Amino acid sequence: MTSEKSKKSLKFLNTIERIGNKLPEPLMIFVILIAAVIGLSTILDWAGMSVLHPQDGELLEIRSLLSGEGIEYMVTSLVDNFVGFAPLGVVLTLMIGIGLAERVGLLESLIKTLMLSVPAWLVPYMVFFTGTLQPLHRMPRFSSFPHSPE
Repeated sequence: MTSEKSKKSLKFLNTIERIGNKLPEPLMIFVILIAAVIGLSTILDWAGMSVLHPQDGELLEIRSLLSGEGIEYMVTSLVDNFVGFAPLGVVLTLMIGIGLAERVGLLESLIKTLMLSVPAWLVPYMVFFTGTLQPLHRMPRFSSFPHSPE
C-alpha cells in the first residue's frame, strides 16, 4: 500500500516538475503579461467598452495602450510607476546584497561554516535550512553539503 502511495506521489511530483520546467523565465512571463495587457486594452478599445469608476461612479472609456495617447501614457508614467511601487526599494536592496554576498563567496562560506559547526543531531535541520537558501542564487554546482572548490 505504501509503495502505491509513494508511486502516486512521485508521479504527481514528476508532473509538477515537468510543468514547471516548461514555464518561461520570470522576465519573459513579465513581458508576456505586459503584451497581454496592451493587446487586451486595444481589443477592448476597438469594441468600445467602458467601465464604472468604483469610487465616484464615473463612466470611463477604455483606451488602447497602442494609440499615441496610450504610448505617451506608458512612457511618461513609467518612472512614477517604478518609483511608486513601495516594496521595490526593499527588493532591490536585498537583490543587490544577496548578489554581492554570492559573488564574493559569502553565501557559500556561510553555508559551509553552518554545516560543519552543528552537532550531529542538527544536521538534518541544517540540510533543510541550507536547502531553503539555494534559490537565493543560481549556481548550479551549489549543493546543501559543503564541497571542495572546482
